[in-house]
Amino acid sequence: EAVDVAAIARRAANDLESAHALPVALAATPVTGVDYRLAVEVRLEGGAGSPSGPLRALVDARLRRIDGPVGDSPIEHRAVAEGPRPKSEPPPSHEAIVAAERGHLEHAVDDVMKGLGVSIRIHQGGTEELLSALAAPDAEVRSEAIRVAGERRERAAVPALALQLKGENMELR
Repeated sequence: EAVDVAAIARRAANDLESAHALPVALAATPVTGVDYRLAVEVRLEGGAGSPSGPLRALVDARLRRIDGPVGDSPIEHRAVAEGPRPKSEPPPSHEAIVAAERGHLEHAVDDVMKGLGVSIRIHQGGTEELLSALAAPDAEVRSEAIRVAGERRERAAVPALALQLKGENMELR
């Protein structure tokens, strides 16, 4: 009940366009000249519509090339967002609970789409953008940059990649 599919689609499209990542066409069928397809799965867990338990939103976004060459890997971002349910005396109405769930889910979608936008810019950018991403403070951005550097076999990234091997983040090493 809290998931408005059309609103989520518009929100995801706006997020990607505002990140200057990709122009977006909202269409169920392929559009001429479109190179990618974005699938976003959203889920509320923990008794949706219930006045108790935490709010838990799961968002899984996958951008893949349409008819791309073999080896083109999709760009994926996932998030699980948890937060408290609204509390009030008397207990919140069903409408207030659904509104809180919808807002929580929309916030999670925004976070995932912003991350996806950053990943798209890393994939589409040149060597300078890639090197900048390898030095970013955000570990997820560095992780995506490492993946892209490997896919491109980017020799200019070798010194920055070597620094990642010396870092404290075990996943990045």
